[in-house]
Amino acid sequence: MSIVKEIEERIDLFSVTWSFQGLGDLGDLENSISQYSFLAEKYETKFLFYQNDSVIDEASSWVELVAKLNKELWEEDDQLRVSCSFDKTIYPEFIIINQTSFLDGLAESPEKKVEFWDNVFSKYKTMVIFQDLFITVTFPTFDKLQTKSLFNDLEISNSVSITPENLFNLGEQLKVHDAHLLHHHLTIVNSTFCLKLFCSKYREATDVQYIFEGYNNCVIENPCEEELLTVSETLYTIYQWIFSDSNTSSKLGILRNLVSLSNSKELNACFSHNLLKSLFSNYQVYMKDNVKQYFEIKNKVTEFMFDLLNKSFDIYDEYKVASRNTALAVLSYFFTVVVIRAVNKQNLDTLFTPEIASISIVFILSAISYVYMAHADLIKKNKSIKTRVKELRTRYDQVLCKDEVEELFNSESLSTSLNDNSTTKYHLYVVVVLVTLLGCVLYFSIKNLGLGFFVKLFT
Repeated sequence: MSIVKEIEERIDLFSVTWSFQGLGDLGDLENSISQYSFLAEKYETKFLFYQNDSVIDEASSWVELVAKLNKELWEEDDQLRVSCSFDKTIYPEFIIINQTSFLDGLAESPEKKVEFWDNVFSKYKTMVIFQDLFITVTFPTFDKLQTKSLFNDLEISNSVSITPENLFNLGEQLKVHDAHLLHHHLTIVNSTFCLKLFCSKYREATDVQYIFEGYNNCVIENPCEEELLTVSETLYTIYQWIFSDSNTSSKLGILRNLVSLSNSKELNACFSHNLLKSLFSNYQVYMKDNVKQYFEIKNKVTEFMFDLLNKSFDIYDEYKVASRNTALAVLSYFFTVVVIRAVNKQNLDTLFTPEIASISIVFILSAISYVYMAHADLIKKNKSIKTRVKELRTRYDQVLCKDEVEELFNSESLSTSLNDNSTTKYHLYVVVVLVTLLGCVLYFSIKNLGLGFFVKLFT
């Protein structure tokens, strides 16, 4: 008896079919079917018997099916077929019976394969594989938010929930159970996953292209499975190095530059072990340059802060000198022109003549106006300095860490300088002195000249 066996396996269904002509000795057929007797022991399996594409009987086991069959119902040249299948969707675990058939049914696109396993990780917690016997593997846990944060600067962050680390850990479990086909498959998928994370651009139209843009442009096209397996360890080591801590963007930039300078389109040449040495060495140089730049930046910020402090102190000093000189000028005028004149004449009634009263009032009012203008200018300059400090802080928030920014921009000396209240008190003292003098002038002027003089003066 010539028997043709066909196996189909998808994520939702397993099916094996035996096709033959006529029905002679069932021994060969029974031997082949008995290899799948384990299915009926664990899962709800359905056996169907076809005659010329029509189902003539069905059962839950081959033994039960044979008992129902009547050999007198068909001729020797009839096309007969037996199928054994079960629905995977009614079980909570991810089931693989025949690794070869299952893998053959997956999409060829590297991107689709990553998406497939991403969906599997999201939907299932365990995987059951038949390999002489059933083995159970637990899917590694993953955190969607953590993955999104890890790949935050990459376009892929919006399309996957798993990481190469999740695939690697699953592959290691399969390796322990000698599930070599699945382990090799996951290793290849993981390599393509890493390449997609590393490259500047990924294209998948007629050809699969991993484009690395740097000092030059390098395009790796259609890497074969053998190449992906060969460089898998190197790729995963690079992945761990790039995404294990900070400076992800800088590390990716260095990697892309080095790959772009490889002058090769071969995956093995671009990601050789020598690349790891160059990668780590270049990063050390980069970090040394960064440390140097860090201190230069910090020194520049410190110098700028000292410059602002000195300017703020100068502004306060200028205001104090100007207001003090104004007050002294008014007091000098008052004592030299008014008081001494009255003492010489020994007559307080002649202390203020119309001319002296007018000049004194205008002089003191002008002095008060000048002091207010000087104080307003001080406030304006102080606001300008605060704005510059705020802009500088915003600029260096992206460069220095939060604690360092707080230390530099919230220092006691800077805060004291920018929020100095002594000038306000000084301003009030000067104004009080000038207003007091103005009050004295007005009092004695009214006493000596009468209110009529002021009516004429201000009308």
